[in-house]
Amino acid sequence: MEINPRLTSGVEIAVRAGIDFPYLVYQWANEEPLMPSPGYRTGMRMRYLEGDLLTTLQTIVQRGRPGVTPPLQALLEFLTDFFVPSGYDYLDWQDLGPTWAAIGEMVDHVQYRLKHHL
Repeated sequence: MEINPRLTSGVEIAVRAGIDFPYLVYQWANEEPLMPSPGYRTGMRMRYLEGDLLTTLQTIVQRGRPGVTPPLQALLEFLTDFFVPSGYDYLDWQDLGPTWAAIGEMVDHVQYRLKHHL
């Protein structure tokens, strides 16, 4: 039997900031003392690229609706966000396999949403 606990994607930013929640869960499960995580970094951010892309594309379909950002403004915000230091889900230069899989899934998902008008 394989036991593979799933943690939410939000854990990734904590790990990158210096708090290793998966290891803390491992320590807890093995009844080991939990070690504090001093010195974690603050002010970090993660970007969910697929969600950002789909949200930007939806501004085109929903243009003119109350509360919807104008498409040009949304596109500029999407593009300028690339110049803000951020982490990206699935991107690990030491293991690009999950990155390529996520890109493939994102392309498929975006194509499907465009075909079906988001």
